[in-house]
Amino acid sequence: MAEYESSFDTSAIHDNKGRTSTDYGIFQINSQWNCDPEDGRSTRNGCGHPCSDFLNTDLSDDVACIKQLKREHNGFRFSYAYRARCRRVTSRYLSEC
Repeated sequence: MAEYESSFDTSAIHDNKGRTSTDYGIFQINSQWNCDPEDGRSTRNGCGHPCSDFLNTDLSDDVACIKQLKREHNGFRFSYAYRARCRRVTSRYLSEC
């Protein structure tokens, strides 16, 4: 998922056209639902972090947020990249686990 969301770039930021949200970090965590942007917009902030927390190389908060979202959504359905590109190719990454 991180490969398709951000090309493994922990500092990636993507403004969503036509929406009032931005995606942050390696997993492209969305500001409307999962973190508080610095511009003061009111959000759901489901992961309980400022969005800037997801822009560094410490992935512990990113991973905790993604795990929480996975539980809440009963899988990775919240991720456009996962639905479009990853759900059928995960065995490539997990084959040696």
